[in-house]
Amino acid sequence: MGKRLKGRRNDNNSSHQYYVGIKEKLATITIELNDKTKTIELLKLARKKDAARTKQLLAEAEEHMKEQLAAQQQKFNKELEKQMDFAQNLVTEKSDLAKRCDELDAETQKANANAAREAERYKMKLKDAKDRWTAQEKVRRDQWIVKKTEEIKKSTVAALEPDIQLILAKGKTDLEKAREAATEERRKLQLQLEKDRDIALQRLKEDYERQLVEAREKERSKLMTRLDAADAELQQQLSTQRRRLQEEAEATRNELYAEMRAAKLSHAKEMDELKEQHMQKLQAAAEKMQKEKQDIMAKYESEFMALREQTSVECEQFKVQLASKLRDEMVREKQELEKQMLQSRDAKIELVIEKLQEESREMVERAERKAQKKFSQERVEFERKLKQTGEIEGVWMEKNRELHEKLSKLERLHDDLRRENEALGQDLRQTSDKASDLARRLHEERRQHEGSVAQLEKRCSSLQTDNEYTQQQQSVEITALREKQATMESHFQQQVQKLRDEHDTALANLHERVKATVARKDQTIADLQEELHLLQVKLEKSHTLIEEQRLQLFQ
Repeated sequence: MGKRLKGRRNDNNSSHQYYVGIKEKLATITIELNDKTKTIELLKLARKKDAARTKQLLAEAEEHMKEQLAAQQQKFNKELEKQMDFAQNLVTEKSDLAKRCDELDAETQKANANAAREAERYKMKLKDAKDRWTAQEKVRRDQWIVKKTEEIKKSTVAALEPDIQLILAKGKTDLEKAREAATEERRKLQLQLEKDRDIALQRLKEDYERQLVEAREKERSKLMTRLDAADAELQQQLSTQRRRLQEEAEATRNELYAEMRAAKLSHAKEMDELKEQHMQKLQAAAEKMQKEKQDIMAKYESEFMALREQTSVECEQFKVQLASKLRDEMVREKQELEKQMLQSRDAKIELVIEKLQEESREMVERAERKAQKKFSQERVEFERKLKQTGEIEGVWMEKNRELHEKLSKLERLHDDLRRENEALGQDLRQTSDKASDLARRLHEERRQHEGSVAQLEKRCSSLQTDNEYTQQQQSVEITALREKQATMESHFQQQVQKLRDEHDTALANLHERVKATVARKDQTIADLQEELHLLQVKLEKSHTLIEEQRLQLFQ
């Protein structure tokens, strides 16, 4: 009887030690879970820091691009203002040339009026000379007639007939001579007047033609010099501007590539450090778990050896069967626990590695995007995506807390079972029944534990699926952002090309207007020359008419 009681006490002690070992194992798993949770929190904190750093670099790159865009816009505005000033100067010069042409036209009209006045003055002078000569001739004739009449009255007609005839003949001869002398004098005077008039008109014509040619050549040379200088200056400015824009674009592109390479190198270095740290942690955790597993196996072996030695001869067969049964269950449970621990460890390691790889890819992609995003809408959209990611992380944290709560419930349930086992251990009279109940309850607890582990694995797989779905959404959004970036870059290049085309078009229009102004000036000068020629023809016709009238008067 004493041996039987002693065997039952030993069985109770071994069962108690078995539950203590299970509790220690659960505590170890809890500690490992807490370590993994802290590792995940540290990784999330590092991810948030990387996101803040990425946001800062993105803001700096955007500010830099805005400054470059503002500088280029200011340069283009200055160039346009300069071109507008040049066009305004050309318009002013055009108005000055038009005014000069009007002045030359007025001078030509004034010269024509002076020529008309001179012709009228010569005509009046000739008429006055003719009237004076006619009056003088009439007075001389009257005087001569009166004188001769008096002489005739004093002499007789018969005695004075020969003298009268001689006198009449002489008078006729003198009259003819006087007429010839007057005609010659009038002809000489007319020739002199015509010669003076022709000389004056020729001098005026030569002066006006010379002044017109000089003014035209001077204005043309001045305008061509200005046009050549302006064209050379514009070509030089355009070449300088193109070269400067190309240099600035090349420098900006090199800077962006350098920043991207530096960011990639820094992120690669950080990823290598994180991978190395994580691998060290995983290796330490694996070594710790291996050591704990060896300790547990040694402890179980020692317990089984002690249990076999303490069995009595009377209960040898029962104890051998019970020990073999318990040993088989422990081996199976140990194998299952080892398998579950290895699977959970591998799954966690793979999950953490996948998260690290995904985060590294995301950081590299964000580093590539930071040098290319330029506008506030994309930044707002990116912040919204980050906010959604933070909300998803909050959901993950909530699920993690739920897992902790379930684990605490399992621990409380385990404590309840342990108390029940202690109560069962106090009943020494029903050792075999309590042992069978204990085995049954252990089997149920194992099934519950397996169910909870399966649920945890399902939740982990669902979380992993959610994470993959979120990553796919982020990859789609990243692709859309890249397409938007390419669209904005093409739009910016189109704007720059449009500004260049407008500048070239304005310059071509300016050249066309200058050429049209020069052509109009040449046309105006040709028209003035044609009008001057017509005026000369009219003047010659007027001279011919005057000459004909003079001939008619003398005849």
